[in-house]
Amino acid sequence: MFSYSVANYTMSTPVTVSSPAPIAVPVTEAIVRALITLSHEGDYLNLGSSTSMSFTVKAGAGDDDIYMGAGHDIVYGSFGEDWIFARNGNDLVDAGSEDDFVSGGNGNDTLLGGSGDDELQGNNGTNRLNGGYGDDELYGSGINDVMQGGAGHDYLRFEGSSARMFGGDGNDAFVILSGIVRVEGGAGYDGINFGAGVVAIGGDGADGYSMWADMGERNGVSHIIGFNPEEGDTFNLFGYTPDQVAIDPRHSDRLILTDATGDRDVLVLRGVQIESVDWLNQQDWFSSDMYEQDGKGKVASADEFALTTDAFHVDIASASADYLFA
Repeated sequence: MFSYSVANYTMSTPVTVSSPAPIAVPVTEAIVRALITLSHEGDYLNLGSSTSMSFTVKAGAGDDDIYMGAGHDIVYGSFGEDWIFARNGNDLVDAGSEDDFVSGGNGNDTLLGGSGDDELQGNNGTNRLNGGYGDDELYGSGINDVMQGGAGHDYLRFEGSSARMFGGDGNDAFVILSGIVRVEGGAGYDGINFGAGVVAIGGDGADGYSMWADMGERNGVSHIIGFNPEEGDTFNLFGYTPDQVAIDPRHSDRLILTDATGDRDVLVLRGVQIESVDWLNQQDWFSSDMYEQDGKGKVASADEFALTTDAFHVDIASASADYLFA
């Protein structure tokens, strides 16, 4: 049997609540502020995407499917693997335990993953996503989103206007497809993949960075800052056109610049000590590239150099004309 409770309502709009059993309970209410409690396993709740009233829903045990309306809703998951679609409105969803899926829809949403391996989708708006415990997947596409992986090995992906991304504990993976994004990997080995215009902060542990730029565009400056890189950070930089990358590695890091088209790319190393850069390797079979370093360093195989200190070591290995400015 299916049981439910509804409080604080007036009459007018139809809502259908049902369970896996062949029972459908029609409730005719216009909700001013309604509380719906699902107390059986495997419940199904669909309030209709056009329903503009606000609800508070408390799920029961079992694997529940919950589809909210267009109001400013609050949903509490429970035990079981729940699927929760908040839809439109400024919503708060606490998925509860187990492995849950939560989609925020349009609006400024707060999505909390809980203790399982959860998938959270922020969609449009200004959203806050927190995976909590477990190995979670977080997807953001809004404006000024805040994405927190929490404990566990998390995957965070963003394609929107702007965001702040925090990996937390564990070995996390970041993918940034667009926008201005600040990344803090946190403890553990974090893989950070991004395009131009990103400020990336690695945090504790060894971090791996991969950076690319749009072909045919000058994308501005990306800043990569590695905290505690004595753990051994790795930077892979893919520059396609005249892009600038400003790198602030501290202690022992490895820097790799790969040029795919032969256009001029600029790599700027700021505040780098000789013990900080073990090797700078230009993997370029074209020409007209420049590397500029304003600290002590060691550079290999480039066409044009500009260094601003007296203490440096340079190996010239290209087949064409090379230039050195000291």
